[in-house]
Amino acid sequence: MWQIRYQLHVVSLSNSNALSLSECRTVVEKAQVKLNWVFPFIARNPIEGNVETFDKGYQGISDLGSRREIWRMHTSEHFYMLNAFIEDWMERDHFRASFAKKFPSGEFFFFNTSLLDYITQLFAFIERLTIQGLYKEGVRISIRFGNMSNRQLYLESRDRIPFFTKKTTGADNILLEETYSFQEIMEDSTRLSSRMILKIAEYFQYSPSPEAIIAEQIQFLQNR
Repeated sequence: MWQIRYQLHVVSLSNSNALSLSECRTVVEKAQVKLNWVFPFIARNPIEGNVETFDKGYQGISDLGSRREIWRMHTSEHFYMLNAFIEDWMERDHFRASFAKKFPSGEFFFFNTSLLDYITQLFAFIERLTIQGLYKEGVRISIRFGNMSNRQLYLESRDRIPFFTKKTTGADNILLEETYSFQEIMEDSTRLSSRMILKIAEYFQYSPSPEAIIAEQIQFLQNR
């Protein structure tokens, strides 16, 4: 069994079941964020994974190289996702296998791929769900980063100066939870996501400027 590193819960503050079973898949498809990876991933064939109904909605399972993911959209508008870190599974990835020796499994945490890109896509996805009419009474987002103790933060961006000293954390689990109104998500989801990125970076004693993070997020969203 692959190790779960992200545990994501997006919980609607409404108590009603707003979606039909088929709508659970439709809203996810319409809200997908397609950048360096599709978030969330919906398998197109059995090789890529599986998409199916469960008793309370739709779920998707995929296992492609270093990308390993399970998600569920409930009729209640609750969305759950489990992911692995790609830096833990590069040996089995055709495109990343050559980096496996440089980045041993369990020892690194990629700032761009596993933090900035992931959180940015997450909030863009939630914004697109909100545009479709979900989360009218607000939403609670909780995310847990697991098995983090002694991982070294690594900057992949060529535009950033590498760290002169190692930046690690002693926290095994990093848990963040925030509640937002419908209006907050609609008005500026990028700024909201930047704040979460900065809070997680702080566990590694890394404090980039908010303006630099937002600029990098905008560049990423524009697929540059």
